[in-house]
Amino acid sequence: MPLDSRDASSHVPQSDLLWALGSTCALHRLPFDAALVAREFPPPTSHATLISAGRALGLRIKETRLRVGKIAGMVFPLIVELRTREGEAGPSLGIITAAKDGKLVLFRAGSNSPQALAVEEFAAEFCAAGERGRAWLTAPEAEGVSDPDAAGVSKTFGFRWF
Repeated sequence: MPLDSRDASSHVPQSDLLWALGSTCALHRLPFDAALVAREFPPPTSHATLISAGRALGLRIKETRLRVGKIAGMVFPLIVELRTREGEAGPSLGIITAAKDGKLVLFRAGSNSPQALAVEEFAAEFCAAGERGRAWLTAPEAEGVSDPDAAGVSKTFGFRWF
């Protein structure tokens, strides 16, 4: 289902955007330069900026609406939008790196410390009861680097060479 990224709720703080993209690139082992991304995608930043910048960095990235109960079946890392907490100006981002047996591992924007949360605890921060929250699926665009010098070399490994 296409999502409209032009509404006012789509604002993403640039620091959260840079953290989420940098962390996702690190998890996928892709190069990342925060200064370059900040220069290419200046504020104001939005959900559309997250997608555009992610694609520019070599990520396949897609926004989706997600029910909390479906998180365990998703592909990780998964960027999620967390609801506004008391004392914060607006929603922030987080990254879920694993989910199993009713628990998940969440990294909040700006932090390198994981939090192990029960799915119910996370649900209160992710979306209102019965609603779907915003999430972004990510994967590297290219699966690997090819070696141009290995043109005549067999790509399979085995004992045939004995």
